[in-house]
Amino acid sequence: MIAFHGDTCVPVELCRLLSQTIPEEHHIPVVFHNRRTTYQSRGCRGSYNGHQIDIYLNQIFSSSDLARGDDADELGWSLGSWSTKSWFALLWVCYHEFGHVATEDNCDDVSMDTYRKRGREFKYVENLANDWTRRRLLELRDHDKRLGQPRVMTGLFGARLFRCMRWIEDRVRRNSSHFPKKFVEGEIGATMSYIKERRCQKTGGQLYAGDVLTALGLDPHRFPNAYKALKRVSTGLGIDYTDRAGRNHKLYTWGDIPIARSRLNDLYRSGAWLPREVSSGTPLPFEHQPDYYAEDGLVA
Repeated sequence: MIAFHGDTCVPVELCRLLSQTIPEEHHIPVVFHNRRTTYQSRGCRGSYNGHQIDIYLNQIFSSSDLARGDDADELGWSLGSWSTKSWFALLWVCYHEFGHVATEDNCDDVSMDTYRKRGREFKYVENLANDWTRRRLLELRDHDKRLGQPRVMTGLFGARLFRCMRWIEDRVRRNSSHFPKKFVEGEIGATMSYIKERRCQKTGGQLYAGDVLTALGLDPHRFPNAYKALKRVSTGLGIDYTDRAGRNHKLYTWGDIPIARSRLNDLYRSGAWLPREVSSGTPLPFEHQPDYYAEDGLVA
């Protein structure tokens, strides 16, 4: 069993998931920190010192929330509701640090001095951990479409999410007579994220249609006809939701992405749909991006 310290700061589902999915030969102590700063470099989200893994929760939350990290788009942290982003970021960092444990024998020739220079050796070590992480997440997705995400976030992330939600509620209540005219652009975006979070909490969904299209390399702002194509292939996929105004919405989970990709590929090959760019309307070839958490070649 993995020895966890400070685990009251994270959802209990995370500790259970890590204990079940990390091979026993890689079990080492994990310490969760809720302090604002780290002893590592600025913005460090996790570290492995050869004896234990340290996870810095505030840095993870900040990089998965509205203030996203530099590599947020690459890792898919920018997709989904607030709780979905937070869970994915937390899961990625934990698996990534265990990836360093699992691939440590492949890095014997890399010294700490060369690693800290963040050159070729640094990229080699980090890519090994990233590849290990992607494989683990792919295996997890095959068993759980939601990647083990709890319906309600608890711990430090749950508290900070609750604070964000209450702040937006107070702003809307205070400015209800002027909304959205008097709202600045950032507040409107935060309110839309609030609505997204509430819908996902009610239904168990994680992603909007735009998130799924983005994951497939189809920017919905660039290819507006992709929405109709996704709707055509969404039979039996996702979660149907009707809001108070009677409008129907479709929410998705991480496990729906590979199915939607396969169906869109079939639709494209049959000639029944071609992505059209909004500026020109010219049909373009559909070349989907690989999963954010799947190694190239692991997904057909």
